[in-house]
Amino acid sequence: MKLFIPLIVFCLLFSSAMLYAETNVEKFTTIDSTKGAKINMYVYERAKEVVRQNPILLVHGFNSSGETWRKKDNNYVKQLTQNGYDVIVIDMRGNKVDIDGDHKVDTPVVGDSWNFGVSDLGDDVGIAIHQGIEYLNSNLAGRNYTKADIITHST
Repeated sequence: MKLFIPLIVFCLLFSSAMLYAETNVEKFTTIDSTKGAKINMYVYERAKEVVRQNPILLVHGFNSSGETWRKKDNNYVKQLTQNGYDVIVIDMRGNKVDIDGDHKVDTPVVGDSWNFGVSDLGDDVGIAIHQGIEYLNSNLAGRNYTKADIITHST
């Protein structure tokens, strides 16, 4: 009997955790940008079956990362997906990327040099839009996006 009660408590906790678990799991990949740079792209599926015209691409500021949009106290990704948007977040060049395919960030790969400019970051955004829309259309039912709305932060 002593062993049986903790087992019941464990089962109840586990089943309630499964009931309230988020269905919105991020899909993460490292993609090639221009001049040999690599960037991270995270894709989040909408949590509601609301028809939105476009997904949203969230672009962080200089010397930052996509984590800006996923902070515990101000999680824009969660708010947007709960309002029916598919969301794409990028880590532009200069951030750590997955270089060995294990889906964990390892080291930055910015390409030819660290001397990249605004146009290079623009390349990262353009490639993220293209790759993100392609991923959504290919992997999520009912998507036929042709463009994305973009929200930026800082520089």
